[in-house]
Amino acid sequence: ELIIEDDYRKSKENQNDRYFSPLNQESNFKMNKFFRIISKDRKKNIQNINIKGREFLIKEFYEGVVRLTFDELCDKNLGAEDYLEIAKVSKFMVIDKIPKFDDINSNQHQRFINLIYIVYDKKIPIAVTAEKNLDELTSSKSLKEPFNRTISRLYELTSSNFNLWYKNLITLKWLTMDKNYTNSLMKQLIGSRKI
Repeated sequence: ELIIEDDYRKSKENQNDRYFSPLNQESNFKMNKFFRIISKDRKKNIQNINIKGREFLIKEFYEGVVRLTFDELCDKNLGAEDYLEIAKVSKFMVIDKIPKFDDINSNQHQRFINLIYIVYDKKIPIAVTAEKNLDELTSSKSLKEPFNRTISRLYELTSSNFNLWYKNLITLKWLTMDKNYTNSLMKQLIGSRKI
């Protein structure tokens, strides 16, 4: 089990305000509160994605705001092709319960690396709950180098500076007293992201 070194993108200007750890009641409460804010006034559906005859269900789908667990995404036999199709319907993604990584769960670890690569490439902002802080995430020996790049991307994807639409959304949501105006503008900002 290897400790990942601090990432170069970690700085005061790039604070990750959408990364909740460790996996406990407090982090879960914060994530649930956050998710209620970003999914408010958005219709919930079950999104069924068909990939070459394989079905993937997103049970928590709110008009492009998606919530999935690590196990749903990485503990199944999914690959880059699957993640690309999931990304096509996602404007914002919440990933719950990211574990620590070691040689025992290296297959899931590799899938997670692939997932984050695609999410980053498609510029989809994310929020996560994880067992360890970003600067404490561990890696399997064989995946240390690619996982360092994943850590770098996680810092950016969960930072308050990633994607201007999100930064504006949160600023307005928390500082504006007119809730009707804020909710309306929030929906427009999320809806303005093109898949």
